[in-house]
Amino acid sequence: MKTRRIVDTPDGKKVVWFGSYGTNPDGTSKLVNANDKHDNFSEGNQMIHDNLVQKLSILKHELWYNYAYGMPLIDKAAKVMIDAFVMQTIQNETGVLEIKTFESSVNKHNYTCNVKFATTFGDILLSL
Repeated sequence: MKTRRIVDTPDGKKVVWFGSYGTNPDGTSKLVNANDKHDNFSEGNQMIHDNLVQKLSILKHELWYNYAYGMPLIDKAAKVMIDAFVMQTIQNETGVLEIKTFESSVNKHNYTCNVKFATTFGDILLSL
């Protein structure tokens, strides 16, 4: 399985294309790995993390080819439904063995979640 690398920046999460995740003030590319401009895909635990970030960033009814898939909207769904979607998405991911801890909360239409789970590569902490 291949997954595009995701880089955390002060502006938010950025997907890596052609080894770059943005531009510097002088117009040059911000490279993930200066020695390899084709370093676009993540491996191991980072691959599982990046793949889940992408899957959990899709809102319900956002995909035309799979209309029913996605994170339920907070104003139209109970916290339990959102928790179930997050847990099910994590458990269905290739390489995930078990969810160890799961904490979530809703505050003024903002959903936050911290999940720790075991994978074939080790433990991962995912925050939404």
